[in-house]
Amino acid sequence: MIDVGKLAAVLGSGVCSALPGLHAWSGCDTVSALASQGKIKALKLVQANDLYLQAFTDLGSSWNVPTDVFNSIQAFTCQLYARNTKIVGANSLRYHMFCAKKGQIESGQLPPCEDSLMQHTLRANYQAAIWRRSLENLPDVQHHQQDMAGNSMMAVRSKSDGWRVYQLQMSS
Repeated sequence: MIDVGKLAAVLGSGVCSALPGLHAWSGCDTVSALASQGKIKALKLVQANDLYLQAFTDLGSSWNVPTDVFNSIQAFTCQLYARNTKIVGANSLRYHMFCAKKGQIESGQLPPCEDSLMQHTLRANYQAAIWRRSLENLPDVQHHQQDMAGNSMMAVRSKSDGWRVYQLQMSS
């Protein structure tokens, strides 16, 4: 048996606050893991860098991923794939790694492109947001879907107003 109280004391409150975001982002039942990147490596990187610790603490605290949080997670991803790199953009690191290997690299060894990383982070944020609200009575939630005409709809429930449905405007 694992004494969760002792584990929490060893990890500290900062790391414990980041665990829901880190667990969702590094792979769980509902969010895929990144190829060849384990949880222990990710945890050690978070423990060593306060910027990454804060990013994963913030992941799931709202239904949106703020730009600064995504930028920190993107830099974290670069460190995950190339520990001593100064590159902080996923696309730049992919290109650099591909060129360094003269194209002789498996796609699973490359970090995801920035767009894929954003979608991965959005999925992880949604899962972490669900977990962070799991003990609340009537938490604020969001649900996205499309109507019959293909319009994107979002239902939002708040404690005071109940459910409201909004049609999302997609910009091109």
